[in-house]
Amino acid sequence: MAVIFSDPDTVASALFAPASNDAMQYIQQGVQNYLSMVADVPTYIRDKVLSGFENFRESEIGRQVQAVRYKIRNFWQDDSIRPIWDVGSLQQAPNAMVRWIMANPSVREYYHDGRIEGYGDRYVDPAPEVAGRDFYDYRQATDGIIGPQYTLRELEEMDTPPEVVPESYVNYYEPLLGMDTRLQFMDKAAIQIAWSVAEDALDEGISDPTSEWNALIG
Repeated sequence: MAVIFSDPDTVASALFAPASNDAMQYIQQGVQNYLSMVADVPTYIRDKVLSGFENFRESEIGRQVQAVRYKIRNFWQDDSIRPIWDVGSLQQAPNAMVRWIMANPSVREYYHDGRIEGYGDRYVDPAPEVAGRDFYDYRQATDGIIGPQYTLRELEEMDTPPEVVPESYVNYYEPLLGMDTRLQFMDKAAIQIAWSVAEDALDEGISDPTSEWNALIG
């Protein structure tokens, strides 16, 4: 029997059926319709009503309930390197993917700055403060892959960064560490897909793509 552990507040909210996306949109439309019909409502009241709705939708308990749904949806996934197409699945990534998601330079930058959780206890950073080509896992994931020549941090540190970031193809020809095996091309392709989802989430600046409980980016 599959058992998912959680705190009492999250379980209670999940059991008592929080509003679906359609229901939330319906409520929001109702709020907008009401405010449009009451032309003489003071601005501060209008703003308070809208703010209350946004706070309800983005509340911590609402985000935790969504995380429970993500957990259930991804509970039976294989513990293997595979494509991940959305933030919810990225947050519940199998252990085999966690290491490689955390090798992304942008993810590591946010992680080292303390702005994302980095999968909590599921990830142990083997090389703190190292990112990009200086990081062994990054080199393994990008060996023989065409990708950007510079990381985001390198571009930010440039006085005059290029308008178009050049791409590069690199083979590192380095020995493997420990019990590692060479990543296959399909493994690297799956990692690139996960990186793209993670970078989009970081650019959006809302949901932490590495948070098991759907926390906000710091």
